[in-house]
Amino acid sequence: MVEKHILLVDDDAGHAYLAMRRIQKSGEFTIEWVSSGNEALQMLNQLLSSGKLPDLILLDLNMPGLTGFDVMERLNADEKLKEIPRFIVSTSDEPEDFLKAKVYGYTGYIVKPIDYVQLGMKIRQLFEGD
Repeated sequence: MVEKHILLVDDDAGHAYLAMRRIQKSGEFTIEWVSSGNEALQMLNQLLSSGKLPDLILLDLNMPGLTGFDVMERLNADEKLKEIPRFIVSTSDEPEDFLKAKVYGYTGYIVKPIDYVQLGMKIRQLFEGD
């Protein structure tokens, strides 16, 4: 399997640490973590200019400042960025949030607290066959 690049966007350092640890154990992944929607957009713009976009974005919805929904809206406004798969990892299990995330084009949705082994397996399955 070719190493995949994942961008993790989560304002909770504890959740980010657990996710990164589990994902790295489940395959050949490079993970970069940012703690806000603003940082995510800055990093994506830098990666876009270098031509090295992530293969997947793990995105928390409920963050201060730019929310995950704000980030997805901006991703969808850019032809190149809107093609990046996004996996929502959120504390919200509200049906409205599922529907809104679906409209923005999520690849998957997992509610926190999560089984990090399950998350690692889902990400690995997403990339199988590449």
